[in-house]
Amino acid sequence: MRVFLSQSDDRAAWVAAVNAGFFRPTDPAAISAGRPRFADAIALGRRAVAAARIEHDRARPSDAIFDWTVMPVSLLDDLEAFGAASELGLREGGMQPIPRLSPALSLDLASFFDDPFDGTAEGPLYSVVSESWGDYVATDNEAFQRLIARHLDSDPWAMGAPERTVDVHWDTIPTDTWKLLFDPGDRWSMAYGCH
Repeated sequence: MRVFLSQSDDRAAWVAAVNAGFFRPTDPAAISAGRPRFADAIALGRRAVAAARIEHDRARPSDAIFDWTVMPVSLLDDLEAFGAASELGLREGGMQPIPRLSPALSLDLASFFDDPFDGTAEGPLYSVVSESWGDYVATDNEAFQRLIARHLDSDPWAMGAPERTVDVHWDTIPTDTWKLLFDPGDRWSMAYGCH
């Protein structure tokens, strides 16, 4: 990930390094052992959503780090739905419906741990393309889609696959709401902002 996220002027070297190790499992047993830890993290996240829901209806203390009272209930509902589906998928294994997606599409989340995702399994995902105006890095989207489709009950990119919609509307939450939620009274921006 460090190489993947790094900026490099040597595109060919970056492509070679990423293609050699992009999400290539080096210790599948350790990845499989991480499944319970990931499940614990999701369970903790669901507890946080439940706590935020309780705090939502209370008066915000003046020294609160976050102002849960302004968090949209629809956001809590969405987070709970994704958390519950993830927890079930990790606990039970097998295909589980992805919440808020229509028509339905199911994901085997546990399979990412039981048969670790290998970003190199379809061959090189990245290449350097030379054009008259310069070089750029291209991604083999079809290969990447095949890697993901193995974990789904149907290939959403296949010819004739239905168009799907996600019933999540976080983009409609005003910026001011996010600011009130995570920066009540400007306590973070005033304390850590550069002035």
